[in-house]
Amino acid sequence: MQMKLYREWTWKTARLAFVAAVIIAVPLTGCGQKEKPVADQEMDLSQPGDLFSQPVRSGEPEPDNSAAIATVDGEDITWGDVRREVDRAMKIAEQRQVPPEQMAQMRGQLTRQAAETLIIKRLLLREADRTNVVLTDEEIETARTQFMSRLPPGMTLDEALAKQNITKDEFDNEFATEVRINKLVESQAGDITEPTDEEVAKFYEENRDRMNVPETVTARHILIAVPPEATDEAKQAAKTKAEEVHAKLVEGADFAALAAEYSDCPSKARGGLLPRFGRGDMVKPFEDAAFSQKKDDIGPVVETPFGFHVIQVSEHSEAHEMTLDEVRADLVRGMKAQKRQLAIRDYVEGLKAKADIKFPGASSLPAPRPMPTPRPAKPIEAQTPPAAPEAAPAE
Repeated sequence: MQMKLYREWTWKTARLAFVAAVIIAVPLTGCGQKEKPVADQEMDLSQPGDLFSQPVRSGEPEPDNSAAIATVDGEDITWGDVRREVDRAMKIAEQRQVPPEQMAQMRGQLTRQAAETLIIKRLLLREADRTNVVLTDEEIETARTQFMSRLPPGMTLDEALAKQNITKDEFDNEFATEVRINKLVESQAGDITEPTDEEVAKFYEENRDRMNVPETVTARHILIAVPPEATDEAKQAAKTKAEEVHAKLVEGADFAALAAEYSDCPSKARGGLLPRFGRGDMVKPFEDAAFSQKKDDIGPVVETPFGFHVIQVSEHSEAHEMTLDEVRADLVRGMKAQKRQLAIRDYVEGLKAKADIKFPGASSLPAPRPMPTPRPAKPIEAQTPPAAPEAAPAE
């Protein structure tokens, strides 16, 4: 189980518009998982510091794209720069079917975050120039290969760029910039040592109450989707199709092959496999079926608001307390990531402290309605691994 005892600082404050994050985003739609309320979603709009503490005024004309929202040692970061980053982030939110009223709330917050991002990015690029950080062809190719491996199955780079209205030249320039920034950051993070056995054991004992894991299931499914506006005839046709698929599976047909052929869930690319989930993660009919089925059985057709599912459970784990041996590797990774996070944060804060950063455009920032307050991270016993990208947001 991949625990979230620590949240690695992934440079989202230094690269909100990192092209990789933009173009591999996929819609969070349908497959049985309940939608997560906005208040449950991770939000970090202030790391490593809110540069825009001044009150904002509403009702003023929008600044021109050429106007400066901030300056870094006299160099402008313009409203046009910020709006491009915000538009990309908003496009992702739209693809993820964020409700319109929440979209309106998000824009103001994202504007602040985008400005902060571009300031830090400007500082890092200038530092990369000063320290003569140069990329080799091998480094660029390695990073490109890693990036390509994160694209959705079957999607080419050209298709992904077209979907996000990003040109090849824009991508190449942004990609090289981000790889260069990463090289600088890694060089400054220093040699991060792994925690000792004593440190890991101490952390485990101090957090013993968070080492409980809930009952979970790992399953794969085939979804025959039914739109909400479907007629009774269309709904019956979908059910009949699901029953035909069920019969083929009972007769011994290959599950992955039938998922690829029939399923309307993006998990079809993985043979229908869903991430491990706990009680409360899926809509009730799906949950009841998955948690009651015997391992490896082909369960009966199940109806949910998404359509008709055929489910096969491959693993069913009872609730239990994880031992130190079970979690040791995750704790080591997490504790090391925290050390790295602190080193990077200190490095960026040092660059900010030495720079002359001003905000001539701060008073013109949008004044959105208040965003929901993020909830504290759940204790480990309430967590399960993150859902697949295709799983739907929660009701």
